Amino acid sequence: MPNATTAAGLTVRDVAKRYRVSPDKVRAWIDRGELAAVNTAAVLCGKRRWVVTPDALAVFEQRRAGGPPPKTARRRRRTAEVDYFPDGPDDETPAPQPARPPAGRTAR
Repeated sequence: MPNATTAAGLTVRDVAKRYRVSPDKVRAWIDRGELAAVNTAAVLCGKRRWVVTPDALAVFEQRRAGGPPPKTARRRRRTAEVDYFPDGPDDETPAPQPARPPAGRTAR
């Protein structure tokens, strides 16, 4: 049998316990507009007392629900072998140049 609090809505403390966060975090969600709530304070200029309706909580949960995890890219197998040490007539590397003395100096 549901109690009166559940039928009317959940308090900030109840929502905080449900999501394992602090009541201040729930109030921040309400202030930012992420979570809809009704102010049930006796005097509007007094301390705010928020009650979250079950419908507003369902909408909040839908918006905060994450989607399925993204699929990772499949690794492709190499189709051709890579010759890291080419040695043969197909090698197009230029022949090494003899070392030159630095500019401005003359060899004696």
